[in-house]
Amino acid sequence: MTLDGATKGELAAEVDPKVGTLTNGKLCTTNGTAVNCTADESDPQVNTLTSGKWCTSNGTVVNCTANAPVLAESDPEVNTLTSGKWCTTNGTVVNCAADAPVLAESDSAGEHAYQRQAVHHQRHRGQLHG
Repeated sequence: MTLDGATKGELAAEVDPKVGTLTNGKLCTTNGTAVNCTADESDPQVNTLTSGKWCTSNGTVVNCTANAPVLAESDPEVNTLTSGKWCTTNGTVVNCAADAPVLAESDSAGEHAYQRQAVHHQRHRGQLHG
């Protein structure tokens, strides 16, 4: 029995070869007829790879040498955060749970009492006559 002219136990040359040159560690390209693995990367984008490290880029190459980002603080200084509230501190942590300070007096009776007391003090010190 023969196969394309080969005798029993022999392999004949491939009539329509699709693989050209194979070189270990090289990139493979094709010319439309055959695959050749002889190319080097002309624009490498990956630089240093370190197992267990995170990858970053300088805009030109990727380097995998960075430590993982911090996902939890070991000494948090912000405690309670409440939307719409003002922040205060106890000297150790910041708490944002306080109501906004009163910037205007809404109690007119209290305001009049305050003004009468101020006038009284001014008269007492001789700053106001009448």
